[in-house]
Amino acid sequence: MSRTLKMKQGDSGTELNLLAGSGSGWNVKSWFPQVANVLPDGTIKPVQEEMICSVEGSSHDDLATDLQAMHEMRRYAANYMGDITWDVPVWLHFKLDDESSAVRALVLNSRAYPFEMAYESEPSSQTGAVEQDKARIRLRFWRQGAWERTSKRDMPQNDATSGAAITFDYTQAGTGGSPSAHDIVGDVEARIENLRIQPWSSGAEIDRLWIGTRSAAKHHTIGNFEPIWECEDGANEAIASDDTTTETNTASPGSGSGAYVEGTPSADDTWEKYFEIEVQDVDANTEDQFGRYLMLLRAKLDQTDTFQIQLRFGYTGFADDEMVRGPKVEITNETAWDFYPMGHFTIPMVDLQAFEPWLAAGLGSHTQSIQVWAKREAGGDQGKIFFDCMIAVPIDEGYLFAEGIGASQYDVIRFVTTPLDRLGVEVYDSDHITKIPATETYRWGLPPGDGLMVLVYAGVDESVLTDTVLINSNDAGRYYERWLTLRGGE
Repeated sequence: MSRTLKMKQGDSGTELNLLAGSGSGWNVKSWFPQVANVLPDGTIKPVQEEMICSVEGSSHDDLATDLQAMHEMRRYAANYMGDITWDVPVWLHFKLDDESSAVRALVLNSRAYPFEMAYESEPSSQTGAVEQDKARIRLRFWRQGAWERTSKRDMPQNDATSGAAITFDYTQAGTGGSPSAHDIVGDVEARIENLRIQPWSSGAEIDRLWIGTRSAAKHHTIGNFEPIWECEDGANEAIASDDTTTETNTASPGSGSGAYVEGTPSADDTWEKYFEIEVQDVDANTEDQFGRYLMLLRAKLDQTDTFQIQLRFGYTGFADDEMVRGPKVEITNETAWDFYPMGHFTIPMVDLQAFEPWLAAGLGSHTQSIQVWAKREAGGDQGKIFFDCMIAVPIDEGYLFAEGIGASQYDVIRFVTTPLDRLGVEVYDSDHITKIPATETYRWGLPPGDGLMVLVYAGVDESVLTDTVLINSNDAGRYYERWLTLRGGE
């Protein structure tokens, strides 16, 4: 095994060896790799590095060709940074003698991140420099802070599944055992190069999509994590009751066993509490529910009415007026089940750095609760409101929301993260691209170690439990694991 240090255009383009050997080409004499700074939100800052190089040719023309090859790398890097229609980046490849595989980092060239090239020392005369058939060059350039694999790793397929939320284990073995089960290696989030999601059943539609990532490294036993909070598992007030006699296939969990909370307001224009649900009502492993979430409420009306809904967060020992109030969300004339974003919720709400572990992690987790309040506005049909479930979408390690997707059966929703960490999303059918959805992301990637994704999807104005979704058909998912320094053993 030999050391590697080179620049390369794209995955299979022109290479410029920076360790060509004495008497020919480019040879790096000194280089001090920098370690990138990672911000609290996961952003990996670019780094500036410098190389002192000796460039030698067998003739004057040969030397000129070697120097022009580096100028071409600079042009390619500038094109990639400044033109989204240019799809050939420039990579810096690196491998130590004893490493089995190389890593690569994106070379930058823009006003903010210039790629500079200059003579290291002024020659006595231009004629003397040419006659020597050699030059001493200082390269000063910026690169992406993370090194990544030079080849993609496969992400498994998740067979067609339906439900209020889908839990996708992206480290599991794929169909037929390929790819094999493996954790994400590296010391920063892996770059998701390709994630494919498809409405699969007849009539299925996806227009809105929420995805949250959760890792075992941060969140205890992720196999015990339960993202679906069934509203009927909570404690109802007098104006609310569980209903298990109707809509068993449209209310979560469906398949003949769906149940929901039916609320009948006692008066119009009055905020009323309908039910309260504790963390321990969702799962007995309360510490495995720790995290920060976007709470989605699945609800509907039975008449032409307008309701205001609000979640309130706190502990069962709090008085109702002490609960932390989320945003007010309006539902108007919506008689089909649908999801409504209801604000962020953190478990536990107490400061784990300030209080004793037994208090903060024990009592502070299983007695934490969510109250559901609503107000029916006057002037409607004075109907009821139904609450099916809440979904805790993880947002603290990786989150994505897309809307205006407009995908129907077999259409492909494809998510791609570029080497510049820019997210690209497209929807296409068998013939052409049909949509470019709007997106919102936070720290989008795959954290090191074992992990999972929580996916929630809905149509334009309805959530249908029987709509199935296929993830990464034919194991089409891909990602690049990344490191800040050396790759080492995997």
